[in-house]
Amino acid sequence: MARVIGIDPGTLSFDLLGLEDGNVFLDHTIPSAELAANPQKLVDVLNDAQPLDLVIGPSGYGLPWVSIEEFSEQELFLFILADARERDHISVLGGMADMITSLKASDLPIVFMPGVIHLPTVPAYRKANKIDMGTADKLCCLALGVYDQARKHQIAYGETSFIYVEVGGAGRVVDGLGGSLGGVGYYSLGGMDGELAYLLGAFHKDLLFSGGVAYIAGQPTLAPEELLQLREKEPVVAQAWEAIYEAVVKSVAAELTAVPEPREILLSGRLFPQ
Repeated sequence: MARVIGIDPGTLSFDLLGLEDGNVFLDHTIPSAELAANPQKLVDVLNDAQPLDLVIGPSGYGLPWVSIEEFSEQELFLFILADARERDHISVLGGMADMITSLKASDLPIVFMPGVIHLPTVPAYRKANKIDMGTADKLCCLALGVYDQARKHQIAYGETSFIYVEVGGAGRVVDGLGGSLGGVGYYSLGGMDGELAYLLGAFHKDLLFSGGVAYIAGQPTLAPEELLQLREKEPVVAQAWEAIYEAVVKSVAAELTAVPEPREILLSGRLFPQ
């Protein structure tokens, strides 16, 4: 029975989930700001969960199955897509280098997994001029969707067919729209107009994590649950939510070109309460 832990890195928190024979033995959240200040916290949680057969590291934009022993400065850049200057500008990115150093010294069985763009099942022409087609954690959601639909409909994995919408933020993955490529998100502005990018000139990476619903509503510090409560009272907040609702519909419509007859449209994420 394999004993594994997966790590989902986020702007606000790092979430760890441990499974052993399908049963959860660990469900733990560490605020990203705390990890940026003390990366050893992640190693401590993992060590407390030993013995472990496998740990899926915080893979960010994804890497083509790289072990912690193989991890170099190039891999660090590729999975956060930020140079040294940006790491100093965004605290959680700045802590990633120290975190990797701590993980390397831990002797834990850590590997980093792909994002959607690394998959051979996604045609090369769909990858042209793209970087973020779906981060590693979103790929995990898709794998869960394949598993769930196959069980629900009593079909083989190869017969599954769906469009998966994950907002938190087929038997094979054939396309994807990542956060900086797709529609507006709660915090992020989504795909940027090329003319806007030109007018902005040089800008820091943290711009990609702003401009979304919370910013349109003028409430960037509010959590989604709090902002929802203002929807009926403040017109600008209602308009902000309409932006993300329409963005989801447009994204699904776009993916229908790749999966014309999906068996289902699956919704998940913090902004889709159960």
